[in-house]
Amino acid sequence: MKIFFLICLLLGSSTFIHASQNYVEETCKNVTTSKKYYEFCLTSLQVVPGSQTADVYNLTVMLAELTKTNFTYAYTKYLEVSKQDGWSNTTLSSFHVCLDIYSDTSQVDAAVDQAKTRDYNATELMMTTVITDADTCVEAFEEIGEKTPIPEVDNNVSRLAGLSLFFASLCQNN
Repeated sequence: MKIFFLICLLLGSSTFIHASQNYVEETCKNVTTSKKYYEFCLTSLQVVPGSQTADVYNLTVMLAELTKTNFTYAYTKYLEVSKQDGWSNTTLSSFHVCLDIYSDTSQVDAAVDQAKTRDYNATELMMTTVITDADTCVEAFEEIGEKTPIPEVDNNVSRLAGLSLFFASLCQNN
């Protein structure tokens, strides 16, 4: 479902913008379709040193690296929360699904490497996999009638991977 949304986002957005005083702000406006997603894009990139003067290629690398950082954080957070008392065995099995997913950083590592070498087709493919991974974690809880105990973590991974995917697409079109 999220992949469909991201594809619609890709197809429905405006074209690449040219450099300006506030490139990050303008680019985030042009690649997002909602105020909430725009604000997430803007606040995510504004905290990265050098983002205000980066071009779309370097912003793509920055987003891929942010995705990796959040992917790794997701593993740490799921491990921490899973150790709390009171979880049923069924819920713990959902935690294990998420821990298995977030312990394997090979896809997100590859996405960062591909963004750095400007192989944007591969970057898009890897980021699509990262989105699917985050969705699979959420679904592991939904399948047992529960919600993930840390939805913001999975959402951040998905949103950052989506932005990385979209910025990689911009790079291919320019």
